[in-house]
Amino acid sequence: MLCGMLIQHQKSHTGERPDQCMECGRTFTEKASLHQHQNIHTGQPPYQCTECMKSFTHRAGLYYHHQKGYTGERPYPSTECGKSCFTESSHLMQHHKSHTGVHPYQCTECGRNFTERSSMH
Repeated sequence: MLCGMLIQHQKSHTGERPDQCMECGRTFTEKASLHQHQNIHTGQPPYQCTECMKSFTHRAGLYYHHQKGYTGERPYPSTECGKSCFTESSHLMQHHKSHTGVHPYQCTECGRNFTERSSMH
């Protein structure tokens, strides 16, 4: 069974773009991209900080804005290079892969290798 991100990446090779914006007709390979695009028609990003009223197009953007901007917490330093700007352990783990040079995920269409499955789109 193929991972959802691999399927999305493979659509870039087939040209499949099943999700269409009803406002302008632009097409997308995934619904999430369509929803993000539709924000340009409304003029207002959907996620807003209640502290400073700054708006974000992604929920993750608002989350990291709060985590970095208000708490300053970065509890996950890299033992490889000393970089200490990681707010989540998963980001540190992804960063550590950059030190190993290992790229275990390969696109079956173009042969390109990736360190993360989610990078293949």
